[in-house]
Amino acid sequence: ATLTRHEPAAAGRRTAAPTYAVRAPQNRQWEGTREMGGGGSCYVLLRVEPPSGRTPRSVQVVDVGEWVSFRPAISYQTMDIDAAEQALAHNNFAGERTAARVAALLWPHAVGGEAAGAP
Repeated sequence: ATLTRHEPAAAGRRTAAPTYAVRAPQNRQWEGTREMGGGGSCYVLLRVEPPSGRTPRSVQVVDVGEWVSFRPAISYQTMDIDAAEQALAHNNFAGERTAARVAALLWPHAVGGEAAGAP
């Protein structure tokens, strides 16, 4: 697997944190962002060593200075707000298609056994 760090592109944003990308075999990808903290959280790793001979089992605590949360990478195309508003403006949400879908959903549960437009 490979880990890549990407610095924020916006020059004027002081709150932008770097993002991370992980690529693993079989084309699996994840995106990560650093947790900003501030909630009083402290992350640690526990490493437990099994007993060996006369030495008892030991536990080592390692402080995690930077925590990055990963999620699967988006594999589909997304829209910005302007493109989404334009796409919504071209759709007719109160037209025949919507009425047909509502009638199909209501038909089995209609009051009196019949619904308008039911087969």
